[in-house]
Amino acid sequence: ASACACSKTAAAMHASVAHRLWGPLGLSAVVADPGVVDTAINREWPPALRGVYLVVTRAMGLLGRPSAGAAAVLHACFLPPPPPPQSTVSPTQPTQLSYLYGTRGVPLSPSAVVMDPGLQGEVWAFLTKFT
Repeated sequence: ASACACSKTAAAMHASVAHRLWGPLGLSAVVADPGVVDTAINREWPPALRGVYLVVTRAMGLLGRPSAGAAAVLHACFLPPPPPPQSTVSPTQPTQLSYLYGTRGVPLSPSAVVMDPGLQGEVWAFLTKFT
């Protein structure tokens, strides 16, 4: 679970910096997190644990089907882009980021960690090594 959380955080940071750098050129970045989805990963859990997981997430209205998760991501791809930053700036200045959560695509504010300028700079520096 922690590896998944770390990768989602890094992806959101990357999207935020990408929007900041390339927004003035007409490009945008949106983070679409489909939320709790019943996938093959949790189908391999021990039966008792999976049973509790299914009961709780269904009762709370959180569990979505894989097709609903995919539809939420596709929906995010076709939303109007957030407003671009005023100018091309460095990866350490704040920006607006569209972050959509769940199969209904509820807009949320990214966590403070995602928007931390120092951490964004570190993630950006690391990721640019691969481009």
